[in-house]
Amino acid sequence: MEAITINTIPNPIIIYDAEWKVLEANSAACIAFGFSDEELLKGKDVFSLVHKDDHWKVRNLQRELTEINHLQPGVTLLHRNNNSHIHSAKYMSQFTKMVDYPSINSLAWMESAIGLEETERNNEKKYSDEENFRILSENIPGLEMFLIDKNLHVQCKLGRETLKQGWHNRHNEENEFFGFFTPQVISILQPLLEIALNQTPVSREFSIRNKYFSVSLIPLNQQKAEPFFVVVLQNITDTKLAENKLKLSMQKAEQANQAKDHFVAKMSHEIRTPLNAISGFTEQLNNTRLTKKQAGYLEVVKNSSRHLLTIIDDILILSKIESGNIELDEIPFNVTDVFNEIDHILEIKYKKKGLTFKVSVDKFANTPLLGDVSKIKQVLINLANNAIKFTAKGEIGLRATLTDQKAQHKKIRFEVSDTGVGISPQEIKNIFKPFKQVNNNIDSNFTGCGLGLTISKDLVATMGGTLSVDSTPGQGSTFAFTLVLKKTTSKSLVKDNPVPKPKKTSLKNIKVLFVDDDPINILLGKIILKRNKIPADFANSGAGAIKKFAPGKYHIVLLDINMPDISGLDVTQHIRDAETTANPSHKTVIVAMTANAVKRYLKQYLKSGINSILLKPYSEEALYQKIIKYCPDIPSNQEVRPNKLFTKIRSELYDLTDLLKITKGDYEFTTLMLNTFVENGENIIQRIEALLLQNEYDEIGELAHKLIPTLDQLRIKKAFHLFKKIENLYLYKNNMEKDAELIRASIKELRAAIEAIKQNIKP
Repeated sequence: MEAITINTIPNPIIIYDAEWKVLEANSAACIAFGFSDEELLKGKDVFSLVHKDDHWKVRNLQRELTEINHLQPGVTLLHRNNNSHIHSAKYMSQFTKMVDYPSINSLAWMESAIGLEETERNNEKKYSDEENFRILSENIPGLEMFLIDKNLHVQCKLGRETLKQGWHNRHNEENEFFGFFTPQVISILQPLLEIALNQTPVSREFSIRNKYFSVSLIPLNQQKAEPFFVVVLQNITDTKLAENKLKLSMQKAEQANQAKDHFVAKMSHEIRTPLNAISGFTEQLNNTRLTKKQAGYLEVVKNSSRHLLTIIDDILILSKIESGNIELDEIPFNVTDVFNEIDHILEIKYKKKGLTFKVSVDKFANTPLLGDVSKIKQVLINLANNAIKFTAKGEIGLRATLTDQKAQHKKIRFEVSDTGVGISPQEIKNIFKPFKQVNNNIDSNFTGCGLGLTISKDLVATMGGTLSVDSTPGQGSTFAFTLVLKKTTSKSLVKDNPVPKPKKTSLKNIKVLFVDDDPINILLGKIILKRNKIPADFANSGAGAIKKFAPGKYHIVLLDINMPDISGLDVTQHIRDAETTANPSHKTVIVAMTANAVKRYLKQYLKSGINSILLKPYSEEALYQKIIKYCPDIPSNQEVRPNKLFTKIRSELYDLTDLLKITKGDYEFTTLMLNTFVENGENIIQRIEALLLQNEYDEIGELAHKLIPTLDQLRIKKAFHLFKKIENLYLYKNNMEKDAELIRASIKELRAAIEAIKQNIKP
């Protein structure tokens, strides 16, 4: 904003910092002193701009301005010119003290200069200073300047803006200052003049009839004469409209960016939530007895869910990069350690294809460095994964070489090469674009979403490098980038070597509260905690969690964040408030289970009192390790209760044969599934009865649709056929005849089956 304002003033303006070095300058100053750009003028000392014969004047001004602490009268200074072929020029300079200047939040000085002599090229006719200034001021659109005395009489006026605006006529015999303005403008100027009369410069912007103006009042203390004031009036309508248009464009861009970020975060959350159930139950199903064909199908589901999660993570990273929210986290690392970790991560993949993986690190590059090792590693893994994917035989190379070094940094070139299918020159043009993939007429095994190279290119760019590719079709490709990395003497290098899994133990002596509003995730939590012999209570809402919680009751609370009634953050606040007056040893560990992977939200969770994050979808091992991390000293009990047998596996109302195949006869697992069915079934009966009274048959059809798969699995045949009929009538609209007796008969059969199952699973 300051740059826009001073650039509208025709005479040279220079703003110095407290050390008298140029902080800002307008275009007129750059032209006057022979600088092609404001940046070349910045940082110049005031003495480098003034001829050496006038340096004593500047020193006197500096001393006087500091001591008397107010505006000084104008002083004639011979200014030097950056262009050696142009002579120095005289300027009448006025220095103003500026306190709390916005750009530096401290003392600053402003020099306003008016040229006193000007030599035109080829010795053409010289105009007097007054004539030059008059012509200049009267031909600059929107500018008018007044020199007035303390009695508000105009001694000199240049410009015609007040006349153009129709604020006065041409005849003002008394030359009264206020005679040039309308009452509305006078009401604006009056308080400003009162400030200027106290020897204080003042300025303001105002609008009249959809036009914008700026006015500056600068008192001139002449010491031996009466005080005068310079009033500069500027029509800034065009500038203001352009500024407002720019602001509006920036606001729209920011709103669009926020909307995009919100959509991406929402999309990630909505996909991760069901993906948690898919991944979790895929893992549990993999622990059951499966045929070879079933195991193959399950492997497809597992790989597809992993691929979907990779796509979601890639889109999140790309969104952060595009919005400028990507952050660099520089830590000490060693290139060899990074390469060894990548080798370990990709070992199964390249060995499965019979490829050789060669790692080479220049000895000069193998020293402690400072950089964002996680992003470097992510780029190299992306590139190496692609190399493995598109290479049928031969080798993958990972190489680091030193290309240059200075006292404080080294320039390292990273390369990932392969002996694969290669890339044609036509395809290289588009290879780094989002969702673009190489088409080498190869089979469909080479799948992906086409974001890996785009993300790699952008990540390298955020670290100050450029990702390039050199490829020959049929012979292979080499991707490379060079980074300037700081040297470090730190010996605490970060390594992400996999930690061996500890032997699992039953955590019988701890107590967990598991909170999630999704019944599928509740069921998954029950299965995992039961399998690991971890005692737990469950709540399906924030209100339920608050009701169950008491200080010292639970070691860990596994808490979903996004719940409709009371959010996980509010539950956290309640827990921490309840613990303020409790025994310090009762401090409960809170682990947030969230599908929101946006970093700024995760930081917010940790600041709210949450101890750790468990990102959905999570595996059984991840959940177990999270618990063991915070309860490592809880005594464990290896005893496992033997499985019990059901009194009746089948009856006229149900048959548990299929269910027991899935659970491998595990009594606790089977009981958990049956209890879940009983609870859900009783809730559905209550809802159907209420909907029947309200004559809402469409919703009854939807409930029947949800219930049918479970009825089929438990072979509850009579209820299955009745609810199937309800589904056809009211969900698929095969017949809209309302049959209340059919609904009541279905409820009766379902209730009978539920009661029979409850009798069978009694302890």
